[in-house]
Amino acid sequence: MSWLSDELRKIRLAELRYERLILLFGAVLLAIVMLSPQGYMRQFSEWVSGLGTFGYLGAFLAGMISSFGITVPPAVAVLFVLGSQFPPLAIAAIAATGGTLADLLMYGLLKRRLAKSFVKMEHKHPELSKWTHRLGPLIVGFIIASPLPDELATGIVAALRFDEKEFVIIVWIAHFLALFAIASTGSILV
Repeated sequence: MSWLSDELRKIRLAELRYERLILLFGAVLLAIVMLSPQGYMRQFSEWVSGLGTFGYLGAFLAGMISSFGITVPPAVAVLFVLGSQFPPLAIAAIAATGGTLADLLMYGLLKRRLAKSFVKMEHKHPELSKWTHRLGPLIVGFIIASPLPDELATGIVAALRFDEKEFVIIVWIAHFLALFAIASTGSILV
């Protein structure tokens, strides 16, 4: 039976290695496309600004891309404009759902990797454990509601091994508050 566990361990290691290779390849490809002389960054910017013409679907997609550091500014611009065209409460709720879905996907990718590192840290510094679990939801909510990249907050949540339901609630509320402020500002100023 030990041969079976050895084989499963080899498969898991191979999956991890290829997963990281695929992520690296994807990141390099994205960087090449965005920085190429053909102006793909301009085309991407035009595509993002075109999301405003999709109404509520555009709000959902803008919410999704607002979760990733590099795409926050164009997503904010789209939500700002949509807030002037539609009820800000609805725009914020729909965009928060899109952002939460994107963060949940990131959470699934990071949970496996960061949980092991955090367990090691807890064993070395048990006094830190109770404070990180108490303050974790507040820190995560603040990061998600701020212009900081959601990857940071998602990594913290994954490392702290939050329950997925708890994660979704905290993230949705934080997204909603931030995006409601943006959409409301758009409805007032535009």
